[in-house]
Amino acid sequence: MVFIDRTRHDATSTPRRNTMMHKARRLITAIVERARGFTLVELLITVVIIAILTAIAVPAYIFVVANAQDSAAKQQLSSVRSAQQIHQTTKSVFVGGAQLASSGLLKVPATVSVAASSAGDCFTAMSLSDSKKMFWVDSWTPSPTLYSPGVSVSDCVPLGGMATDLNPAAPNAQSDFTWTTASGFATVTGYTGTRADVVIPDTFTNGAGSYPLRTIKNSSFTGNTVIKTVVIPEGVKTVGFDAFSYTNLTSVVLPESLTGIQSSAFRGAKLSTVSIPDSVTYIDYGAFRDNALTAVKLPAGLTVVADQTFMGNLLTSVDIPQTVARIGISAFSTNDLTGVTLPSGLTILDQNSFFRNEITSIVLPNGLTTLALASFGDNLISTVVIPPSVAVVGSYAFSNNPVTSLTIPAGVTTIGSYAFQSSMLTAVTFPSSVTSIGAEAFRSSTLANAYFEGGAPATFTTKGTSGSLGSAATVRHRSGATGFTSPTWFGYTTAVY
Repeated sequence: MVFIDRTRHDATSTPRRNTMMHKARRLITAIVERARGFTLVELLITVVIIAILTAIAVPAYIFVVANAQDSAAKQQLSSVRSAQQIHQTTKSVFVGGAQLASSGLLKVPATVSVAASSAGDCFTAMSLSDSKKMFWVDSWTPSPTLYSPGVSVSDCVPLGGMATDLNPAAPNAQSDFTWTTASGFATVTGYTGTRADVVIPDTFTNGAGSYPLRTIKNSSFTGNTVIKTVVIPEGVKTVGFDAFSYTNLTSVVLPESLTGIQSSAFRGAKLSTVSIPDSVTYIDYGAFRDNALTAVKLPAGLTVVADQTFMGNLLTSVDIPQTVARIGISAFSTNDLTGVTLPSGLTILDQNSFFRNEITSIVLPNGLTTLALASFGDNLISTVVIPPSVAVVGSYAFSNNPVTSLTIPAGVTTIGSYAFQSSMLTAVTFPSSVTSIGAEAFRSSTLANAYFEGGAPATFTTKGTSGSLGSAATVRHRSGATGFTSPTWFGYTTAVY
């Protein structure tokens, strides 16, 4: 196993030990010179002294050599930004392949045979350093599998592929690309190369001069089945729409200079991990739709998660910054999320925004105004508290959830059709502000009692196939409440409470 620590080396340790070694050598030389006239007993004593000094000096020499190797390793791995960027980390220790020699001395990749191995090496590595400062890679290749130990060995799991080796590959020749220039900058318009691991140059040159790359144009790599990994260089500001759509791309390094990712830029690729730099201020419609992403951290400062941005992935974790005010249509639909923390400034949850996940609980922020159609449909939510800032609970908003507790505050006026379809509610209380309950709002639920604190809602559907309160609820209202009739109202049995 190769263990490489990138923390700074103490510059005073080697000179101090070199001085000690020098003094030891001088002392041994002096003793040997004087030993020429010694008796047998004195000579034996001299041999013992030399053995003791050797035991001190040789390990010191080995330590110096080891530190020299360590320094070489640190120098060799001085640029690991791309690996760190992909995983958004400042972790500093990289562990790979073959086992350490029994001496425990640090080794450098150039002098150690590194073979592919299993996550077991990751467990072994945990004893060598702080587990939160390590990676383990299964081989020194352009695209190894990356592992990271957690708090226990059971957390030692793959995080996904890296785009480049720790010693990044050289950029492709510019002849591998088609490109144009305008206003002193270059734009990549296509890829004609055969390399699967693509490193895009940061500058393109022709007879007229050199042009820094600023843009990856629309559809420039779309449908390319050759590419597997891509490193986009610093200086690029925009990735155009459909730029890498429907490719076999499994890994991409996005530069810190990037400000915008246009619609469907990576749609239908095979990305399992992506690190979006905080420099990005907008991500357009469907940019990462239909990939294999399992976790994503959105850039700080983002205000809108556009429609379908992460639809159809494998997300189990998402980090949404507090600056986000709107989550668009189907933005996170059809994923594997079990929970999500919504930002306090969120005002709009658009249609199907978290439809068909595995979310078990949700806290809707105060200030939310739009809870649109099927926002949380087909999840596992058991408790719903509607904030007072919401006036309309959209149709299908919580349909097909095992809701057992529902709080509807004053201020809510409308419960949309099928909003709580297939819930496990046995009772619900409607504030006097509710004036409309849509058809089949509680269809296929276990609702037994519906309590109304005000008059009868103006919009309501008769009990039956499309009844607003399902098939078995009793309508309970205050004495003197207007609009209700006895013994039934719209086919539902009524009672005063």
